[in-house]
Amino acid sequence: MRTLLWGTGGAKLLAVASIPIITRLYSPEDYSVLALYISFVIIGSSILTLRYTQAIPLPKTDGVAINLLVLCVKLVLALGFVLGCILFFYAESLFRVFSVEELTPWWGLVAIGFIGTALYEVLTLWATRKGEFKALAYSQFFQSLSGTSVKIIAGLLSFKPYGLFIGQLISQTAGVIQLGRSACRDYKKYRVKVKQSRQVKLALYYRAFVYFRLPSQLLLNLSMQAPILIAASMYEKGDVGQLSLAMIALSLPVSVIGQSVSQSYYSAVAKLGKQNLDTIMGVTLSTQLKMFSVGLPLVLFGYIFLEYIFIYVFGDEWSDAGRYASVLSIYLLFAFTSSPFVQVLNIVSDQVVFLYINIFRVCLLSALFVYCQSFEVGVDEFVVYFSSVMIFFFIMVSFYILYSISRARSQYASNKSS
Repeated sequence: MRTLLWGTGGAKLLAVASIPIITRLYSPEDYSVLALYISFVIIGSSILTLRYTQAIPLPKTDGVAINLLVLCVKLVLALGFVLGCILFFYAESLFRVFSVEELTPWWGLVAIGFIGTALYEVLTLWATRKGEFKALAYSQFFQSLSGTSVKIIAGLLSFKPYGLFIGQLISQTAGVIQLGRSACRDYKKYRVKVKQSRQVKLALYYRAFVYFRLPSQLLLNLSMQAPILIAASMYEKGDVGQLSLAMIALSLPVSVIGQSVSQSYYSAVAKLGKQNLDTIMGVTLSTQLKMFSVGLPLVLFGYIFLEYIFIYVFGDEWSDAGRYASVLSIYLLFAFTSSPFVQVLNIVSDQVVFLYINIFRVCLLSALFVYCQSFEVGVDEFVVYFSSVMIFFFIMVSFYILYSISRARSQYASNKSS
């Protein structure tokens, strides 16, 4: 597991370190194309497996699990073909909505991005089941290195903006070949147990993933990409590029730290279990307060100096990104101090609560979009409003987490006494 953390952290640090080079090779307008390409791929790829990937680690035997692997691969190829056909006929109209007509001739790469990203997720879950953390770490670092290299080389050769999203495609899918070789060896080993009838039974047995995890994941990805999609439909390409850089530059380091805290926290509370909910409440409150006390001074510093830091690190033309980042850093403080603790809901609540949380988030962002479009809100105001909405969302999530722990504690005590 430690090897995987090093691989994941190294891949993200490499991505962060490459940004100052990439921003000097590409313009904000180029970056807007990359941001929208990423948004389309993330949203589209989340549909292809119907979330059966999450069931791969669950069966007790590999003979059963290999049927889930095959089922997921079949779904990715079949639904990927369907989405590819949709892009073939409607790519021009779809991309025009978000003012990214440059992607129209490259619709095929978007479709490949759907399939490649989904396949990598499938193979990642299989490798996780098999405990192949070294291979996972290597694949993630290799993807980041190869994708970053392509972006830089393409920029030096003035292959713009296409070098950006070709590099992004590689950074999302290059690990498929490596992890695929290992999965193929396992497939040959358990091939005799692979049957269509078993796959149908497993699809029915784990259908709850389709009913709850699929819409939840789709809404989550949609809400995560919402600021870019909203901005693209309302503002100039340069504004979208500036906003995307601000979000990427801030979210990468925050996600590395947040992921580490989330894994450590969830491991601790999972061992405690429902019989130690008082301890879980104490651990949750103390950890959240510690994270807030660490993050607050950094956010105050960033709010004052981020615009100047962005100009120095990324170049003069990215001053708007620095201004947006200073505002967004406030909401990221609340995301940083609440997101890791959502995992405790796996212990104290029903899985459907994740769907409700994501529906709530999408509703807030939809209301923001309607308001901004109706009153023709400028991009600077939009960033302020978006940050405010997300601060409200994460505060509500934090309160709900604490409420859920308290409610579960009361229920457990009542059941124990009776």
